[in-house]
Amino acid sequence: MSHIRVLVVKASRDVKAEAIAEAIADSVAARPDMDLIEGSFGDKSRCVPVDEVDTILTSIEPAAQCALVLMGRVVETSELAQRWLQIRDDLVVMQVDMADDMVRIGVRDPRLD
Repeated sequence: MSHIRVLVVKASRDVKAEAIAEAIADSVAARPDMDLIEGSFGDKSRCVPVDEVDTILTSIEPAAQCALVLMGRVVETSELAQRWLQIRDDLVVMQVDMADDMVRIGVRDPRLD
């Protein structure tokens, strides 16, 4: 079984969002079918800073399945999600908005498994 590469990205400085992002990263790291991709700064939260996402997405081999969990207000993160969906055809982006209690899932190719 191929592993899904997962990035957890904190786009918000909200304490609640940061705590949930850390919990999601820990859950992903514990799963046998997923590989958590961490940022380069050794952040204890294990999350990827927004400014590293483009580089990481382009460095992941094209055949690898890839997902991104984006923590932050949808009104502040929608453009980021759209930009990252353009970088990889197979990317799935889950936007988690703690302020509005909303989750949005974006895909560029609706035929993804």
